[in-house]
Amino acid sequence: MKAYLNLRENNKLEAKEAIKGFPKSTWETYSAFANTDGGIILLGVGEDKNQDLYVKENVNVKKLEIDLWNVLNDSRKVSKNILRQEDVKKRVHNGLEYLEIIVPRASSENRPIYLNNNIFEVYKRNHTGDYKCSKEEIISMLRDQTKTFDSEPLLDFSINDLSNESIRIYRNIYDDFKGNHIWKEKTNVEFLEKIRAIKNVNGKYHPTRAGLLFFGFDYKILNVYPNYFLDYREKIGADIRYSDRINSGTDDWSGNIFDFYNRVVAKLLLDLPVPFMLDKDNIHRKMETDIHVAVREALVNCLANADYTLPRGLVIIKKIDEITFENPGLLKVGIEQALKGGISDPRNLTIFHFFNQIGLGERAGSGIPTIVDSFEKAGYTKPELREEFNPDRTFLKLFLTKKIKYNETVESDSKVEIDYKELTNQEKIIVDYLKENNEITRIYAEELLGVKTRRANEILKELVDKEIIIKLGEHKNIRYSLKR
Repeated sequence: MKAYLNLRENNKLEAKEAIKGFPKSTWETYSAFANTDGGIILLGVGEDKNQDLYVKENVNVKKLEIDLWNVLNDSRKVSKNILRQEDVKKRVHNGLEYLEIIVPRASSENRPIYLNNNIFEVYKRNHTGDYKCSKEEIISMLRDQTKTFDSEPLLDFSINDLSNESIRIYRNIYDDFKGNHIWKEKTNVEFLEKIRAIKNVNGKYHPTRAGLLFFGFDYKILNVYPNYFLDYREKIGADIRYSDRINSGTDDWSGNIFDFYNRVVAKLLLDLPVPFMLDKDNIHRKMETDIHVAVREALVNCLANADYTLPRGLVIIKKIDEITFENPGLLKVGIEQALKGGISDPRNLTIFHFFNQIGLGERAGSGIPTIVDSFEKAGYTKPELREEFNPDRTFLKLFLTKKIKYNETVESDSKVEIDYKELTNQEKIIVDYLKENNEITRIYAEELLGVKTRRANEILKELVDKEIIIKLGEHKNIRYSLKR
């Protein structure tokens, strides 16, 4: 209990007094934890007026445990028992007993965990407690039970609903990647059938769900996925809303997943730093790093794991110092397993297969670990992976600045002795950035510090006046460097 005494109820911990027997609300919490990200239920534990936890007296823990297993094994009450014997333990604190129940996150095959033989009595957990799931959330969990959903044929659509230009570009990339593959000479229909973008049903070819999403037109996709929306936003500078934007609803391009990838990937990679390294031949400069590969992987991961039936669409936001990938739907394997790796369970397996066929996307569940490892090895801040609920969304944030460690000696060409005690926190950030990156612009300083143009100019001027940095260039080409 000592481990819990300093805690309060939160989205991963629920305490119930259980003075009058087994609390019926326990099952709502069991469902919520199982359908979200797991958690711990403490029976026989209360909260005082300060919301601190304490063990109640006169609690029949033995009967609580019997009642727990009786209901868990009654499918009329609970759809699935996902607890093991070791997940339920009788604990003692100061001579008082309580029951600890560790509820894991249910696998995608077992979600949703529902109650009272009612598929719509499903709960999830957020920061305010248990809440009843919407119909859309429940249907999304039911879809995730199958690995073949996106390979289903759409009988109301034909191959004419796919973009010939998208198919042509894809096949060119495929041919370059595969070389003299036996599918190279096949017709478009034969090729698309081989990669599972279309299916023959009673002598007629129909696009699969994945085929329509990947190669179709936005206005056709919306007939099947009304919430479908792909949105890329680029924000450079604090004084402008967006410096660049691409979305699937503008009608001047196909709006499909493949074309979105091609339009966005170049913009994501454009400003990434390329250190001087030689390729394997030790002659030519290597123009791509593990960071470039990781950013591409993050884009593929986002597109292949999105639940396109859910609201708010897929959003990618690029700033000078970070990129955020935001897609509808939760991780099928959960955050902990995704970071650990080893289990590959993309929501859209066929779309993931399309990317694999042209050399994109990590296999065997190594995508997220590879991304995190690449950024940490390069000295960047560790990427952040998180989920939000109601509506369900997954966020992956990649930080494009080096880790800042104040008051450490960092190798630099500057001969100026810098007294950190004389600098403000914002000035320290600029100086440490310049020790790693040589130059900075006013726009980058805005993003790095999260300030407006006027304030960024003031901070840079202060550092110039202190003779710590110097101003280079003129007009639009102005940049700043440490004084040498």
